[in-house]
Amino acid sequence: MIISFYPAARGSKQNQLNNGITILSYKWFTLTENKLDGTYHLIPNPTGTYEVGVFSSCLSDTNGKFSSPPYIIYETGDIDIHGIRIVGDSKRNIYVTNIHLYLYKDGIEIFNNYYSNDQNQIDWHINFGKFYSVDKIKVEIHSINKANNAVVIAEMDYTNEPTSSDTLEINFSEDGKASLSITSEESVILQIDENRDLFNVSMDNEVLNIQLIHTKRVESTFSKNSGLEVTTNESSNLKVDINKTDIIRINKEVENDSVDAFINASESIDIQIIETPVMDNIHTVMNAPTRQVFAKVEVTYTNPQQDNTLEIETSRMNVLSRKEQLYDGLKKPKYKYFFLFQNKLDGTYHPIGENSEIGWLDEKLSDENGIVDPAAEITFRFKESRSIVQLEVVGNIQNNNFPVDFSIKLYDDNDNLLYTENVVGNTDVDWIKDISPVHDVAKLVLRVTKISTPHVVCNILEMYPVIVETYYSDKIIDIDLLEETAYETSTPLGGVSANELNITFNNEDRRFSPNNQQSILKSYLKKNRKVKVWFGAYVNGNLEWYPWGVYWSDSWDIKRRSMVAKLKALDLLDLLRKTNYSNSTLKINKTLTELATDILIDAGLKTGDFVIDSVCDSIIIPYSWFDRQSHREALQKLASCALVSMYCDHNGRIVIDNILNAKEYVTEFTEDSYIDVNYPQAYKSSYNYVEVEYINYALEERQEIYNEDMSEIIKPNTSKQFICRFNNIPCDEIQDPTIDGINLKVIETKKYAWGCIVTIKNIGSTDSILRNINIQGRPLKEQNRGVVVAKDENSVLIEGEIRAPKISSPFIQTREYAKYLAETLLRIYSNAKYDAQLNARGDIAVQLENQVKLIDSIEGINDYYKIIRQSVKWDGVFHSDITLKKVGD
Repeated sequence: MIISFYPAARGSKQNQLNNGITILSYKWFTLTENKLDGTYHLIPNPTGTYEVGVFSSCLSDTNGKFSSPPYIIYETGDIDIHGIRIVGDSKRNIYVTNIHLYLYKDGIEIFNNYYSNDQNQIDWHINFGKFYSVDKIKVEIHSINKANNAVVIAEMDYTNEPTSSDTLEINFSEDGKASLSITSEESVILQIDENRDLFNVSMDNEVLNIQLIHTKRVESTFSKNSGLEVTTNESSNLKVDINKTDIIRINKEVENDSVDAFINASESIDIQIIETPVMDNIHTVMNAPTRQVFAKVEVTYTNPQQDNTLEIETSRMNVLSRKEQLYDGLKKPKYKYFFLFQNKLDGTYHPIGENSEIGWLDEKLSDENGIVDPAAEITFRFKESRSIVQLEVVGNIQNNNFPVDFSIKLYDDNDNLLYTENVVGNTDVDWIKDISPVHDVAKLVLRVTKISTPHVVCNILEMYPVIVETYYSDKIIDIDLLEETAYETSTPLGGVSANELNITFNNEDRRFSPNNQQSILKSYLKKNRKVKVWFGAYVNGNLEWYPWGVYWSDSWDIKRRSMVAKLKALDLLDLLRKTNYSNSTLKINKTLTELATDILIDAGLKTGDFVIDSVCDSIIIPYSWFDRQSHREALQKLASCALVSMYCDHNGRIVIDNILNAKEYVTEFTEDSYIDVNYPQAYKSSYNYVEVEYINYALEERQEIYNEDMSEIIKPNTSKQFICRFNNIPCDEIQDPTIDGINLKVIETKKYAWGCIVTIKNIGSTDSILRNINIQGRPLKEQNRGVVVAKDENSVLIEGEIRAPKISSPFIQTREYAKYLAETLLRIYSNAKYDAQLNARGDIAVQLENQVKLIDSIEGINDYYKIIRQSVKWDGVFHSDITLKKVGD
């Protein structure tokens, strides 16, 4: 059995949780509870035979609750259980008061429930009332009996036999009545599922717990008992007579017509009728008076697609192989591909395409038993040594082709063997194994001697060692996150955002310290590592996680003696600042959708990585081109001509959205949802005068667009590359360059709107001098400019002209389109006075462009808005500053 306790304080002994010892050796001295009176003992190191148990590194709050619950996981193998037992610290009187229990079988959750230790037992037994077949148990500890203290567990085990009072059968007479008398020393639970008119119970016991379901009327008489607990569901009448009792608790879970209680000879009575609100969805949870928001961060420390230190060698390789796909993160081919050694003309096989995912293929067929002789080898060489904690080899699931017998060896940079993993009889297409950290790995060698299918070649799709770590609220100190659609009231065009994430981690264990030689992360705290963020909350007893974006690490800040590590990360649009878009040609009558798609595909994105609003299909640009610039700058130029915003959504996709529309309505912000609201434009004069400039272009006749004299020596049988930037940008119908030089030949010309990249080779046997390059083409030149004006005549008459910044873009090329922009912008400006800024509690399930209703009774606001900016702070508590733009006129 594997036992895990998290977060464990230093000195905890997880192996003692299930050793049968329920009393700790001493009252142990801790920072949260101690006294220099000789009764407390220091925890020895090592602990030896002393019973220490486990205690958490996180503390309960003033009510004994944990903001991020500690948890225990037992991976038991296949067992049948009927209950669990949790034993606290009897020496210091610390015990668990509330838990959330989960049971799993084959990776599937089969049961979860909350339990309360109402009897305040240090040795707490929980019976389920039935058997469950499980292989994993998880217990979340939500509260203990002491404030500002760690949870301490001496023992936790499970029971596989029911007690004698677990099951109770009741036989009813023909007249629909039943009478039952029981004597018991333990608690008795009666659950009545029949729809009976009357049920009498008489008991002589310590505690009676009755659950009545679908029962019309109940009369119960009890004596000599110290406690009574009654739970009713859908009862019309509940009548209880009590003699000599101290406390009655009646928990009314649904509405009843009446609850009558008759009490004699009692010193006190405490009747509690509790209405428990039902949280229907995440938004009602977020708007509740009390709530708890959790945080989760996932960091992928290895980024194979940007790993320039990786080299791959193979013992042999099929001509169809694409060994670079061994580290692209894709583990499953889209189709069953047609190979000469494996095919069938039944329509299930597909031809291999240019972008097909096929991975590495051996060139030697296996024999009738799948034996590969000689063995196939793949070697990964890392120019920068690294730590490895996981091994993975992925075959081809479509063809059921995977390694059966193989070995993986890890070496350092001196070729010393550090680790060997021998696998025989594997049956998994995706074989994966976690290992103890192996540091300073410079080489990984996979050697395959047998595969699953005879008479085919070995096919490996993925084998890059990936390090992914997930952190929860106990490891995260705070999160600051900014997301916006990135246009201001003054300039609604050209909005391209750059969302930012800042996280502070707890680094007490020095896991993030780059000089900690024992940390597996010491070589991986680098730029451009993928970071995902979620916020979560319990909804109807289930913890729901909501994604808040995909980011890429920009910088780590880890001070030498600091107990924290700070990470700054930026979104995908910011990554596009660092990639070059240089192969643009002059395009004629292309839509905004087509142009944006070209840019994003050129940046290496796939169609699922971005979403473009359909309004972009209707925006046609007569002439479009881009200079040598970053992909982000190209997107910015494109956005500058349209009423669109470009930002990253919570799934990490780039969204190109129409700013005039709002997404679906999701929730409302009332006075209970925010601390304060401000209307920054309410008392300012709106722009009442808008100018939009447009430019007409035309292609001129063919002419010289590049001419340069030079004296460039090119050695024999060598080539040189020349970047030729045109005199006028852009150009079309570009001709092949002419050159002046003996024995010189143009072997390649790449033609773009901004220029050409020309490769020239000396085909002679002596040095040659290049004296001139000349290129002809048709330049696109400006013919005229015009300006369209839109103004609010009444406002101008009263306030005078209040001019908006002039709108100009090389992609605004017709008067009709300029007129549309001017009139629409004027309407947007006049509506800006209703825009709102909220200092709010926030809602983890809302996103940019979501439509919400803002209710402000003081200002008389009850209107629909959309979210254009959120600045979020989480430090155990979730808070958000939200900017809203009014929807409609």
